Parts: sequence; structure tokens; C-alpha cells
Amino acid sequence: MEPIWEISIRSRAVFLLLCFLLITPALSLAEDPVIFADPNLQLAVEAALGIPQPTPTDMLALTVLNASSMQIRDLTGLEFALNLTNLTVNNNSITSLAPIAELSNLEYLNADYNLLTSVAPLADINSLRHVQIRNNGCSDIAPLANLTNLEFLNVRRNGVNDLSPVAGLTNLISLYAYQNPITDLTPVSNLTGLQVLWLNNDYVNDLKPIASLTELRQLGLSTNQISDITPLQNLSKLTRLWLPGNQICDISSLSEFTELQSLRLHDNPLNTPAYCEYLVLIVANNPALDDLTYDTNPNPISLDCYTDFRDFSLLTKNWRALNCTSTNDFCDGADLDHNHTVDMIDLSILLDYWLNEASQLPYNQ
Repeated sequence: MEPIWEISIRSRAVFLLLCFLLITPALSLAEDPVIFADPNLQLAVEAALGIPQPTPTDMLALTVLNASSMQIRDLTGLEFALNLTNLTVNNNSITSLAPIAELSNLEYLNADYNLLTSVAPLADINSLRHVQIRNNGCSDIAPLANLTNLEFLNVRRNGVNDLSPVAGLTNLISLYAYQNPITDLTPVSNLTGLQVLWLNNDYVNDLKPIASLTELRQLGLSTNQISDITPLQNLSKLTRLWLPGNQICDISSLSEFTELQSLRLHDNPLNTPAYCEYLVLIVANNPALDDLTYDTNPNPISLDCYTDFRDFSLLTKNWRALNCTSTNDFCDGADLDHNHTVDMIDLSILLDYWLNEASQLPYNQ
């Protein structure tokens, strides 16, 4: 029979062995924390999760991250946030989106005001619905061509000169592509669901490609090279239309709009019918219009929208004049339609106003 003390020692040994066997697997399964290349990104993630030094498993709980204006340079570490749906990292110094390339649940990305030069890492994130990359250097947006779930895209001030990649993004509702060297709007011609299109400060001169975008509510075309706005005449749902800084003379295409709330026409060489007829109609037809801008009528003949013999005298004085421009008040105002010459069209316009006014005199009523 063994001594009691030997049995006790053996029992303790067995107990310790069992404890070791139980603890060892747990130790082997323990995860190392995620290594973040940027300490500021780590701070943002830790704040969002409410824990320090998150592990890859912890990162699976991260669905929304707002890390704007935190001087972040590198997104390394976010590749573990596989359930991330909403990422806001605007106003940082980020140079690459590569760490988020595999985040297949991402729906919202705001990376405005960074140092990005490529959107290639986004090419396969088909879940994306909202992308903002304003004020970066991503001149080539071809990698976005297959993101057919996109509803909102803002590529302002990126040096984009070709909108072809958006041609197939038929779910787009809002497209902001202003302050880019864009000349051709053909790629957006089939985006019939667009409600917002902003192309201010581009190089657009032909609006025919957007004539069929009848769902548009907001259209920004400030400071382009536009002279003919006839293609806009069927966009009757527009509530906001910005056209300043172009070469528009004739605004008759807007005279039947009824939903306008904001219309900006300043810095355009509007002609006499624009001032004396169509602006009056536009105001009358759009009761909700509370933001209307245009320059004071510079035309000496039609300034008061009233026709008298002095006006005919100025027309006669400048008859057949050429090179009528804003620098010479369009030949003392005689070039009423601003086609750079004083001709029969101008005489016809003046006669129309004179006859219309004469028909309203008391002796004709």
C-alpha cells in the first residue's frame, strides 16, 4: 500500500497536467491585436469599438467609422473590418485606398480632400451606393464603371476629362462632376434617372446629350461655354438651375417652366426679349422662385422696355453695323438679339415691341 503523501503528490501532478492541457489550447487561440500603420486611424477605430488594441475578431464588429480630419495617412488595418458599411475619412492625407479593396459590404465612402490618385481599389466593391472623392487627383474613374449600384457619385476637382465610365451606372441619382476639364456630356445621356447633375466650371458647350434627362431637379452649369440652352426646354421638373458665366442670350426655352425655386443667369449677355419678355414670364410662371439673379439690362434702347422714336433713331444710326459686342453696348443697343450685327431681325424686334405697346394705349381699348 502506497503512503498517503505519495498519492497526494501524484494527484497534484495529474491536476496540474490537466490544467496545462486545458489552458494550452486557449493560449494558442489567443489573437494578436491588429497592427495599424497609422496611430490616428487606430485611435479612431478604438473609439468606434470602445476597446483598445482590437483584434481581427473585434474588427468584425466595426460597421461605421467616422475618421474625418484626423491627419490620417494610411488605412492599413481596415482590411480586417469586413463588415464595415459606412466609412468617412475626408479631410486627411490618405494616399491609397488599397486596404479597403476587399470590404465587400461597404456601401458609403467619403474620401473627400485627401491625396488619392487612383480609385482602382474600389473596382470590385459592388455594394457601394455612395462615393465621394472630391478634391483628389483621381483623373481616371474607369475603375468605377462596374459599380452599377451607385446612386451618388461626387468626383469634383479631380482632373477628370472623360465621363465614359459612368455611362452604364443607370442607378445614379446624383452626379457631381464640376471643376473638371469635361467637354462631352454624351456619356450621361442614358442616365434617365438622374435628379441632380452639377457640372459647374467645366468646358461644356453642347447640352443636347442631356435633353432627355427629364427627371432632373437640379442642374448646375455655371461658368462653361454654353450659348444655346434650347435642349433644356423639356426639363420641366427643374427646381434649381444655375447658368451664370456663359454666353447665353436667349432664355425663351425656360419660359414655360413652373417649378423653379432658384434660377441664376448673371454674367450672361441676355438679349432684349430676355429682359422685356421672358424674365417677366418666368417670374409669373414660377411662384416659388425666390432666388433669381441676372445682370441689369445694359441695353440703352430696351433699358426701360419701352419703345419710342429715340430707339428707332439709335437703330437707324447703327444700321448694318458689324462687330457689335458688350464692349460697345452691342452698338448702342441696336443689336437687340446680340448676334453681333444690326439687321432686319433687330428692326423686327423693335417693331414688335412698338406695336405691342401701341395696342395697349387708351385710344385702342
